[in-house]
Amino acid sequence: MMKKVWIVFLFLFFSLNLFSQTSRLEEQNNPNDIKYRFELIKFYLDHNEYDLAISYIDSTLEEAINKDTLYYMKGLACKGIEDWDRASDSFAETFIRSNDPQLNIMAEKEFKHALKTLSPVHAIEKISYYISRIEDQHKLAIFLFIIADIYEKNQLFGEANDVYRTILQETEYADSISLELKIATNHIFLKEYNESLQILEPIIAQQDSIVNENALFYHYIANYSLQQFKTAKRSLLTLYLHYPDHPNRHEIIKGMAELYEIEHQYLLSWYLLNELYNLSNDAQRFNIHRDISRIKEMLVQDTLSIDQFKDFKPVFEEIEDGE
Repeated sequence: MMKKVWIVFLFLFFSLNLFSQTSRLEEQNNPNDIKYRFELIKFYLDHNEYDLAISYIDSTLEEAINKDTLYYMKGLACKGIEDWDRASDSFAETFIRSNDPQLNIMAEKEFKHALKTLSPVHAIEKISYYISRIEDQHKLAIFLFIIADIYEKNQLFGEANDVYRTILQETEYADSISLELKIATNHIFLKEYNESLQILEPIIAQQDSIVNENALFYHYIANYSLQQFKTAKRSLLTLYLHYPDHPNRHEIIKGMAELYEIEHQYLLSWYLLNELYNLSNDAQRFNIHRDISRIKEMLVQDTLSIDQFKDFKPVFEEIEDGE
């Protein structure tokens, strides 16, 4: 009886083995095999079977001609198991290889997200490796911006400026003025105010209303930091009069009030502080009210030493015809 059982068992074993080999041969000769595997990988991803998805992706990558989508799916699977190192590599491979604009956008977004989980040093090393492999100038500029952003977030402003200069020199990035503004801003963070002004002044001279609102604001900061108050005030006045919707409107008015106070023009400072008070929230108004009270006291003390009305001009209503 036992002998018959063993015979049946061996027969089943060899039958299954033969069936398995036959199936593999059929799959190898099946032109739809890659498509089938794609569907299987998607199934595993949808059901959070990430390790199985990675296993199938790795085996399929060896045979597939177009690998960009497979790398993207591998990135998603690695993301699912929080293997951020492999996820970032997979998304980077997708971005470098793909010619599909939509896939590139998704891969770039996921690549940036994965990099945030890595240490800055490791992230920079990884991006540097992929930069060395990129030939497309547009993609190169994108990766250079990513590494510059990491430098800035870690207050490595000089290194970020080196990257921006590389973009200007080695790519065909169209908006060179925006890069120059970034470089000028980083010079300010580095307290290299004169270097910042050397970049900002030619930009302001072009009188491009789109970039001037930012250039003038940085110009004010650099000059104020150098205690060049008159020049700083001119930049603020231009911003105050011609750019009423500037995102830094609060800082512009506050800066003007402070500069007029330095010049002992307390009435103007008071006027601007009142305007600032009306634009501020309750928490900000407490400090502004205190500044107004201080300005009032100084105005009383200094009223005889300086002409407080020299910057004011009355505007009367026009007399109607016949009067």
